[in-house]
Amino acid sequence: MWESTTPVEVLFDFCNYPVISSYIAAGKGTAGQAYQTATTSNEYRTNVMSLSCYNVMLGPSGPASTSSWNEVDYFTVKTGNAFKNCKYNDMLVLNLGYLGTISMKTPALIAGKYKVTLYMGYSTSMNFIRTMGSGSNGGEMIFSFDNEDATKIYTKPFTEVSANTLGVYSAVVYEELEFAKTGAHTFKIVINDPTASTNSNFRMQLDYLLFTPIIDESNEDN
Repeated sequence: MWESTTPVEVLFDFCNYPVISSYIAAGKGTAGQAYQTATTSNEYRTNVMSLSCYNVMLGPSGPASTSSWNEVDYFTVKTGNAFKNCKYNDMLVLNLGYLGTISMKTPALIAGKYKVTLYMGYSTSMNFIRTMGSGSNGGEMIFSFDNEDATKIYTKPFTEVSANTLGVYSAVVYEELEFAKTGAHTFKIVINDPTASTNSNFRMQLDYLLFTPIIDESNEDN
């Protein structure tokens, strides 16, 4: 069977795992929540920190509070606000505390170079992150793949949110990222903002990563 060796666009949704679907379908989530389903009037969140699709380590001081957000929430949206523009009606919400980490597997990616764009949810209560106020460094995160230093970046995507308005926004996090081998990869996030352990409004609402291939046109016909 023929398989492409040319990179293609890949969407990596942070919540698109069968174990989450099964967990919610089995009634183990918040009552009323359905997997990848928006409702007209209610948003739902279920703590999925213990599920096998995620490897989680909380920061030494933990999150500031878990009254509004659990450490790792599977969040489904309602149709009444702009979160409805997210992919598959859901987001992964991280409340891990300063230096907390989470790792997860990506879909298979063909070896090659990609531009990588993060899509994320933003609420007005996160304005201190966007503006780097109240001690926040802009919600800095450290991204890496397969624990390889060459893939490690320090990124503040929420500082690129254009206005203090609830919605789904995007930011390029890698102008160029190269994978030497075809296959799935382990994506790791480290929360590198001290206010993750001191401000109860701190969280990262993450939708998906989009891998857009960078094709060297000079070699296309070779």
